[in-house]
This record gives sequence, C-alpha cells and structure tokens, in this order.
Amino acid sequence: MKAKWKNSEIKSFFELVEKNQKLNKPMLESFREFGKLTNRNELSVRNFYYTQAKLLSANPKLCNELNIDISKHIAQKFKHFDKTSEIALKTEIDKLKKQGVSTRSACLKLSGGDVKNMLRLQNKYRSISTKEATKVIKFPNKDETELAKKSKLTDDDIKSLFMGLVKLVKENATSENKEKAEKFLEQTEQEKRRRMVELQEKQSEIEHLKQIVNELKTKNNFLNQQLENYRIDYISNLNNNKNSIYPNEN
Repeated sequence: MKAKWKNSEIKSFFELVEKNQKLNKPMLESFREFGKLTNRNELSVRNFYYTQAKLLSANPKLCNELNIDISKHIAQKFKHFDKTSEIALKTEIDKLKKQGVSTRSACLKLSGGDVKNMLRLQNKYRSISTKEATKVIKFPNKDETELAKKSKLTDDDIKSLFMGLVKLVKENATSENKEKAEKFLEQTEQEKRRRMVELQEKQSEIEHLKQIVNELKTKNNFLNQQLENYRIDYISNLNNNKNSIYPNEN
C-alpha cells in the first residue's frame, strides 16, 4: 500500500476529480477510481483529498506549481434555510411547475445549473411539501354536516341494535355450545370404542397365555411322571444286580 504522494499523483488526482465533476459523477467514484489506479484504499484517498484541498487553498504558490484550480475543489458551504427562504423556494418552484416544468427541472433552473445545489433544493422542496400535507385539516362542508345529522342514530335505533346484538350473541353461544357438546360426545364414543378394542385384544392375549400355561402344566406333569418311573426302574435294577452278585446272602 502506497503512503507518500508525489506531486505528479496529486496533479493527476485533482484532474480526475475535475473531469468527474463535469460528468456529474459523485466524489466517491473519483476516490474509488484513483484508489484502484494507484493501489490505495479509497478511504485514505478521500481523507487525503480533503486534507490536501485545505492545504492548497492556503498555498496559492503550490497550486500554481501543480496547475490546480483550487476553487473547483473547495467544498461548497450552503446556508441553512430559514422560514422566509423556505416559503420563497416553494413559491418559485410551484410557479414553475404551473408552467409545465417538472420539480427537477425547476430546481435545476433555480440552482443555476449546479447539480449538487439542484439536489439540495429538490430535497428541501419535497420536505416542505410533506410537512404541509400532514398539516392539512379538512373541514366538513354543509352537505356533509347535514348528512351526518340525518345519519345520527336515535335512542330507539340504538336499543334495537343492542337487542339484535344480544340475540345474535345468544344464538351464537347456543350453537357453539351445541357444537362443543356434539364434538365431546363424538370424542367420548371414539374413546369408548378404542377402549373396547383394547380390552378385547387383552382378553384374547390372556386366553392365549392361559392355554400356554395349561400346556406347560401338562408337560410338567408328564416329565414328573417320567422322572418317577426312571427312579423306580433305577432302584429295581439296582436290587436285581445286587441279588445276582450275592445270591446266598438271604
């Protein structure tokens, strides 16, 4: 990133700004363009421009050396509008608009062709017009007043409207309660059917489990009986073997 500026760069930079001013380009575009040309940050270019313009305005000799017309680079200071100048501005622009001139063209004419001042006048005119629009109060004319009197409700009209509203609320409440009751009964019936299905499923499961238990009991009895038979056979075989080995013991 470059830091020090050469006189040739300063001269080229200010020439670029003047050229873009003639083309009504914003200053930011000049800063960005020159920043790219010289590999500098556009923010540092901007800061340098305003600092250098201030120095050059106090140093006519340097301006001559660089051939820079500093009057083209001194920021224009606008005076704030007072109430009188605001009224005068709006009056002049409105007068030109009545002649068929657009707001932009009227502001450009009043600014003497200065685009920046034109934008300032245009923004001020719009601001004044917006403020005045918000302050406008419309008063009712005679016909509107008579219509308002005719449309005024009597006490009987108000009572009728009130009774009709009460009736409507009651009917709506009755209908709503009935709908809620029917919905509740429907949900209850659905829950009841669901419970019945669950109970039937559980009952079937219980019956199946009972059957399994009975089968297990039968198998258990059969095994116990077999075990008992095995024991008897074992003891019988044991006695027979003993007698064959010792026949004369008895």
